[in-house]
This record gives sequence, structure tokens and C-alpha cells, in this order.
Amino acid sequence: MTRFSCGVTPESYIFSASSHSPYKIQLGQSEINGKKFIVPEGTILFDPKSWDEEKQKYTHVSEPAKPLEISGAKEEKPAE
Repeated sequence: MTRFSCGVTPESYIFSASSHSPYKIQLGQSEINGKKFIVPEGTILFDPKSWDEEKQKYTHVSEPAKPLEISGAKEEKPAE
């Protein structure tokens, strides 16, 4: 599963594809540490400060990003 750090500002992540591309990036919303992020649908956010050396994993992670229309956020339309 794809993961992104919540150690940056939510505005730092910008996901888009060329308007000429046959591929689209389905965006979703996920929240961690009180911050909402717009990331590709299904991805998980993790807190880089929550690394557990003994368990060898991050202990503070979000739920997978939900599609924008379900999460209540509005998807921005690409500039034409």
C-alpha cells in the first residue's frame, strides 16, 4: 500500500496528470494528527515520529484515503 508522510504541510502534496493523459489520479482525503490531506485514493498517511524500532513499523497511521465525494471534500477541477 502506498504511504505518504504527514510530516509536511498538506499543501505540499500535489497530484495531477496531464489533461492529455489517458490516466487519471483518483484523489481521496485522509486525516491524521488533525490535518486533512488530499492524496491518491486508498493511500495511507503515517507520522514519521511514530517509528517503533522494536516492531519495525510506524505505529501512528491513518485510515486509507476515501474518495473525495464520500469524504465530503470537493475535488478541484484542473485548469484548462
